[in-house]
Amino acid sequence: MSLTLESLKVIDRLEVGPVIVEPRRLVAPYRVLAGDTDTATRLIYRYEEAVFDPDDPAPFEKRPRAGNTERGRVARNLLP
Repeated sequence: MSLTLESLKVIDRLEVGPVIVEPRRLVAPYRVLAGDTDTATRLIYRYEEAVFDPDDPAPFEKRPRAGNTERGRVARNLLP
């Protein structure tokens, strides 16, 4: 039996979000599409105390990755 990359493919698409931010938890909806099957679920991460302010976007703003900054370019250029 010959294994191919296509034979290892289990899902066609994984959709995540939008994430719902609450003071004591994050809720991330997941949708899995595999062939004719469409399954949805939610991943809920809960904290014992309030750690998020849903009205403060600062912790969730997109920030440049290390590779997109000048320091990241220098570090990447030093690697063999």
